[in-house]
Amino acid sequence: MQDTFAVHLKYLLMKTFLQSCLILFLCNSLSAQLSPLTANQGGASEKEYFSTLPYKELKGKMIVEAIINEKTYHFVLDTGAPMVISKKLSAELNLPAVARMEIIDQGGLKDSMQVVSLPRIRIGEINFNDTPALVSADPVFDCLGIDGLIGSNILRNSTVQFSSRTRSIIITNTPKLLHLKNKHASKMFLDPAQSNPFIWINQRNGKAKAREQLLFDTGMDELYAVSIHNYKKFFEEIELFDVISKATGTFTMGVHGNATANENYRFLLPELSIGRTTLKNVTAETTYDHNSRIGAKLLEYGVVTVDYINKKFYLEPFDASGSYDLAEKSWPLSFIPSGDKMTVGIVWDEKLRETIKAGDEVLKINDTVYENKSFCELLLNGMHPELSEATIILKDAATRATKTLEIKKE
Repeated sequence: MQDTFAVHLKYLLMKTFLQSCLILFLCNSLSAQLSPLTANQGGASEKEYFSTLPYKELKGKMIVEAIINEKTYHFVLDTGAPMVISKKLSAELNLPAVARMEIIDQGGLKDSMQVVSLPRIRIGEINFNDTPALVSADPVFDCLGIDGLIGSNILRNSTVQFSSRTRSIIITNTPKLLHLKNKHASKMFLDPAQSNPFIWINQRNGKAKAREQLLFDTGMDELYAVSIHNYKKFFEEIELFDVISKATGTFTMGVHGNATANENYRFLLPELSIGRTTLKNVTAETTYDHNSRIGAKLLEYGVVTVDYINKKFYLEPFDASGSYDLAEKSWPLSFIPSGDKMTVGIVWDEKLRETIKAGDEVLKINDTVYENKSFCELLLNGMHPELSEATIILKDAATRATKTLEIKKE
């Protein structure tokens, strides 16, 4: 089930990245001046490194410690983003802006953000120097108690292995030490702007078959989000997905705010495979990001290795069969914080649309009260995943009348 209170910390660079960064890091070196300018700058001090980091999980995000100027900070490790630091941390380090760039977040909203150069950051036992980083004033950082994101541009010369069973991440520039098996490998593409990893998946629904190249994004806590662009252009006509529901609304929040209400879909995909691992009966919802994405929930099914060095992606399943049935029931509503209120973002169940509207305020779900809560309290106190039924009290967005309903997963 998708976490209806999830917030995707996502910063996707537009194609105008290079045009907006012509002055970026021109002082660094002659070679930097002669090479194409991207977020792929800087590197590690160590010639060889192998470091194991424990991580803490919060709202599906992997939070790791990093050291800057001998002080410990906390970051989400996010393969679907470049390096990002909070505005507070940038001011504390007194980092001058070297450029501004236009950013489109995962909700499809655009704005510009400052770019700084982070002189040094130690992640595990590895020192990374002169890393480009975006500066964000995202309030979600404070809610999660983090200082930013460790993104793919800083990891681009490494191999990174994720194990959910040991809650650990290995970062090395000597992938042979991981004893990776070729049978679990598939090809990977890195985008030239910030080295985000793209992998291929195979999809099947009866006679309908397809392949899709999509972003591996550990900053997204769901399993699979389907680009509405890809669905309309490639998959709708061949009926690759079974449409569970179609609804108008939003359940997506990005760095620039809540996404505009749009047409959204909830799908069932009978079969999705990555290499030799097969996931059956996958529930997915659409995103207005241009790319579909595979998220951190994939780590529940095996050890994942992103070999940026050799452009290979490994998924070694925990189950020897390599097959998982993900059939599950979903809530008929999606919620999203709006200011200091929790609101209904999407009504997936058509039968409920006469009673519940997008924008209705959520006052209470079972014993959890959402009135008079801070933004962070709303963000962090979501539906308990073990529940299958709930009593919800709402305030009608138009009439302000209170209404009580019973909802359940279907």
